[in-house]
Amino acid sequence: MSIVFYLIFIFLLTLLGGNLPLLSRDIQQRGTVGLLAFTGSFLLGITLVDLIPTVFHSLGMRAGIAILVGYVLQLLLQLFSHGMEHSHTPTLEIHHGVLGSLLFGLSLHAFLEGIPLGYADARPGVLIAWVAGISVHKIPEAMTLMSILLLKPLSRSTKWFILIGFALVTPIAALLSAATEQDWTSFQPIMPWLVAIVAGSFLHIASTILFESSTQQHTFPRWKWLALLAGFVLAIATYWLE
Repeated sequence: MSIVFYLIFIFLLTLLGGNLPLLSRDIQQRGTVGLLAFTGSFLLGITLVDLIPTVFHSLGMRAGIAILVGYVLQLLLQLFSHGMEHSHTPTLEIHHGVLGSLLFGLSLHAFLEGIPLGYADARPGVLIAWVAGISVHKIPEAMTLMSILLLKPLSRSTKWFILIGFALVTPIAALLSAATEQDWTSFQPIMPWLVAIVAGSFLHIASTILFESSTQQHTFPRWKWLALLAGFVLAIATYWLE
């Protein structure tokens, strides 16, 4: 199946997530807890099952260095995004400077996560797993972005413009990644390193989502356990996708 179809799917799901807060101001609090538990477990699963084995196959033991760099990079990105990539809604006052910082951090994260989609050397099932992981991740991410935009005295068209621009970042990164691998031979050795960095970033995001999904007593209701198990089972199932 063409990568363009997958990118359109990701784009549409991002728009869907951004529209949910427009339907209800309470949906950010009430509707995302189970989705986040599923998202965290699924992202962690596909990172461990698909992405990390792929980059270790390409880079050998050096892959661990790149994964660690990606983990630290995600920590640094949070200085700008304030955790929006794992559905934190910043509590500080949202003025123009802060909003610009949030968009920069979130967009850079979205760009990085699109890079593996154009990586041609991955196992065939990895692409489907990565598309699925990004897709479920985009919904709460876009919900958080729109919830913040609703706090600003912006016109509806401006909010839509920002949402559409954000929804395009990951597909554009994937297309650039694919074109780079096909047309720039000198860039091909760098691609496994970038994929490993993104794997490290997702390790941080997924583990943060799972940690913050628990209560202060580190307990989970039964329905959260079901969401977690569903995410892990689907992630393991991607190993047999061809």
